[in-house]
Amino acid sequence: MFHNCIENRNRLCYCIADCSSRWIDIVPQLGERENDMMKCWFLAAFLLLFCTVNVEQVNAAGDIPAKQIVAISEKILHVFEQLEDFRCDVEAQYYHRGKKHQLYRFTFWGERAGTTRIKFSRPYPGLTASYKKGEHTVTVQPFPFLPFMKLTFSLYHSLVKSPSGQRMDQAGIEYMSRFFHNNMHVIQNHESSFREEANSLVFSFWAEDYSGGKELNRYNVTVSKDTYLPVRIERYDSSREPIEVISFKDFVIQDLGVVTPCR
Repeated sequence: MFHNCIENRNRLCYCIADCSSRWIDIVPQLGERENDMMKCWFLAAFLLLFCTVNVEQVNAAGDIPAKQIVAISEKILHVFEQLEDFRCDVEAQYYHRGKKHQLYRFTFWGERAGTTRIKFSRPYPGLTASYKKGEHTVTVQPFPFLPFMKLTFSLYHSLVKSPSGQRMDQAGIEYMSRFFHNNMHVIQNHESSFREEANSLVFSFWAEDYSGGKELNRYNVTVSKDTYLPVRIERYDSSREPIEVISFKDFVIQDLGVVTPCR
């Protein structure tokens, strides 16, 4: 595509230069002032054409990462729509004013029926929180050795939000995948990038704050090239200060019955 654009531009530029030369040859009777005016006209036309073709090339090149991100987002969403129950290990590093603040480690369970469950190993060893899609409460079991003790909190209570403000209904990987897919109109209208590595696909883009904030956030997302399961999600504020870095590994897919590494 780029080769054709350059070739067409060169042909048009040659035509303008050729016409300019012919015009000057066939109007020797014009005065010096008129001749200079015609030269200026052809030079202006040449520059306009050159700039227009190059702007089109830049716009076309800028569309490519966004289109690749759209295609990958659709594949990720398709993967999670087909998944049965699964679990994976998660490490979430949260930041405050650009500096590392809190580190969370937990196992995440996602069920096709719509239940999300998290069991912490850090900073609250053994604490379990569960949420069912469509409900407005989160059930917390604070002590594993007291299974009968369960506490119920509003979905919007600060005690059951992450340090970055993420609610339980926003914690699901499918939620984030669908959120990015629904933000395609934002992604396509802002700067984005895409690259392919040996075992992964890496893309960066601007999108809305998935935790409900008003400003756009910058996301760097890495997915496995083989499974299209997420490996890492980095989120930055509008000033590109880090908010959180979430890493996923050791997916266990129930319908496959195998551990699917995602590195």
